[in-house]
Amino acid sequence: MNGEMVFSRYAHLSLVSVVNGEKIKRGQTLGIMGYTGGALTVQCAHLHLEVDLMLQETMNLSWLPKHASDVRYHPANMKGVDAASLFLAHRKRPELTLPEYFQSMKPYFSVAVKAVSPVDLLLHHKWLAGGRQEATSWRISFTEWGLPVRFEVIALSPATPEVVWVQAFEGNHTWRTGGLLQGTGESAVLSTSGLALMRLVLGNP
Repeated sequence: MNGEMVFSRYAHLSLVSVVNGEKIKRGQTLGIMGYTGGALTVQCAHLHLEVDLMLQETMNLSWLPKHASDVRYHPANMKGVDAASLFLAHRKRPELTLPEYFQSMKPYFSVAVKAVSPVDLLLHHKWLAGGRQEATSWRISFTEWGLPVRFEVIALSPATPEVVWVQAFEGNHTWRTGGLLQGTGESAVLSTSGLALMRLVLGNP
């Protein structure tokens, strides 16, 4: 899509029938649906499909747990949206682009960060920051599951990533964000997982 680096990610398969980089045809079998055990029982077997952005492509990712044959495809480095919601939105508005859809998503929290180098993500998706690729500090807005949908230049330059806004929620933000945040109500801080997300987004070693 106009040079956008976008990925489809399939989860809970019992068999994968294709390999990275393979050209596929419409109707080709990609895999066989399965389940991953644990809380996901055989009766609940399903295909989990996401349309994702890769947060970090060029940084040394050896600190992430090994995942398949390429650590770049680790779930922590892939953030996106449920494919069904995207396809339904596109059906209603066929001219809808992926950047427009991502930017229409309502953020759940924003983080102020100091950025001392170009952000790899912005090199592939310039629309995230209105075409700008460098700044001293950013305010980055995320969906509840960690998809960055907007970068804004700010004057604030925190020493460490700092949550500057979160959607009010009566329960625990840990549950709502899959462990990226800790806190309740209108107060939240980044968890260890949240700090790892910032490391991936910013490319900080």
